[in-house]
Amino acid sequence: NPEVNNYSLLDGIDNNDETTGQPTHRPSVDGIQEFKVLTGIYAAEYGRQSGGQIVITTKSGSNSLHGTGFFFHRNDNLDARNFFLVGPKPELKRHQYGGSAGGPLVRDRTFWFVTYEGLKLAEGVARLRTVPTARMRAGDLSELTRRALDPLNNRQPFDGNRIPENRIHRTSRGFLEYWPSPNVGGIANNYAFNGSRTQNQDQFTVRVDHRFSDKDNLYVSYDFMQRENTEPSNSLCGDRGLPLFGCFEPERTQHGAIVHNHIFAP
Repeated sequence: NPEVNNYSLLDGIDNNDETTGQPTHRPSVDGIQEFKVLTGIYAAEYGRQSGGQIVITTKSGSNSLHGTGFFFHRNDNLDARNFFLVGPKPELKRHQYGGSAGGPLVRDRTFWFVTYEGLKLAEGVARLRTVPTARMRAGDLSELTRRALDPLNNRQPFDGNRIPENRIHRTSRGFLEYWPSPNVGGIANNYAFNGSRTQNQDQFTVRVDHRFSDKDNLYVSYDFMQRENTEPSNSLCGDRGLPLFGCFEPERTQHGAIVHNHIFAP
């Protein structure tokens, strides 16, 4: 089944994007106690969607103080050069780091656990696209095999496949200002675009557990993520691969849970 048919639970609470069906929040791996993927026939507490049920539980603290830390770095020093690249090779810098910690607030009663994860990414983007040549911008389409038809003359072909200059609308001329000129020879794949994609992300999780008795325990968890993406060629929104058509994509997710477990009988 596609991802939109799956159902995700985080600490027992719905964790689904209602538009795409994907998980709304993806917790740091260091903060996951366990996860289960259920398929087939489910118990009554599951089964909202027809696909798999992804059940994730975050970690809790204990009587001992424990922590983790990590740092991941990648760059372009050993990367191969893009075959179609024009100009210097784009840089790549990826820093992913974070950690977790947990321990007691009140021994045998109350515990805490926190995680943090950050990502800083600057990645070169190389695209090869087709743009109008100088002759095409002036209405001369003789370089093309496809015929241009005159809508004001019963769709007859323009003479010599050339659109008269006085027939080019001012709106089209305005759009040409935003369309780059070729920087590679030919009429197809004649524009090489190099840009930089950036992504800055910070997320954290806080969880507090309290044990009232052998029959009652309570936990409260809160997850937060802030991401800011810059896509220079707007490939995520149509793959145009041209400058001035990029987009800025901020995203924030928050997820909270308050869970009280009570055992009525063995």
